[in-house]
Amino acid sequence: MFVLDDLHWIAVLNSRTRMLKLATDAERAHAHGLVRSELAKIIETERAEDNRSVESPVIVNPSPQKKFKSYTTQFDDEVEYNEPGKKLTISVRAQREMETYLQMKLSRTTTLNNDNENPLLFWKEQEKLLPNMSKLSRKIFSIPASSTAVERAFSSADVVISQRRTNISPSTVNDIILIRSSTNRSKKNI
Repeated sequence: MFVLDDLHWIAVLNSRTRMLKLATDAERAHAHGLVRSELAKIIETERAEDNRSVESPVIVNPSPQKKFKSYTTQFDDEVEYNEPGKKLTISVRAQREMETYLQMKLSRTTTLNNDNENPLLFWKEQEKLLPNMSKLSRKIFSIPASSTAVERAFSSADVVISQRRTNISPSTVNDIILIRSSTNRSKKNI
C-alpha cells in the first residue's frame, strides 16, 4: 500500500489543499501535529535569537465558546491569551497560529493570486497575520522541485575547469560561466 512520508503532509501549508479532504481524521490530525511541531521549532529559534517575549498572533475567528462540563466550572476564570503583553508558551502559540490558518475563510481569488498557483505569494500576503507559518512555508516551498539547474551549472563548470585549467581562481570560473551563459542566451534569441 502507498504510505505518505511526513514531508508530504506539509500539503496543509498550500492554501488550496489545506483541508486535506481525502485524508482520514487520524491523518489530518497527524499532519496538523507535524506542522505545529515545525512551528514550535521556528518559534523556539526565533525566541532564542531575539531573547524577547513574542506576542500572540491576532485571531481572526476566535474558537466557539466551550460548553461547561459541570455547574461549578462555568464560574471558573479562563485565561485570555489574546491580550497584548501576555506571554504564551511555544506550543500554545503554534496551536493558535495553526487554528487561525485553518479557520480563515479564503475566497478563490485569495488562494489563486490572480490565476497564479504559487503558494509563496499567498504566504507573502499572510505574513503579518501568520508570521511563523509564513516562515515555515517559505522554508518548505522554496525547495526546488528538480535539480536540473544545479546539474546544468555543474556541467558548464566541468567544461570550464579541465585538466589544463585546474589552477583557475573561483572568481575567474564564475566570470567564464557568466560569459558562456550570456552568449548561449543571445544565440537562442537570434
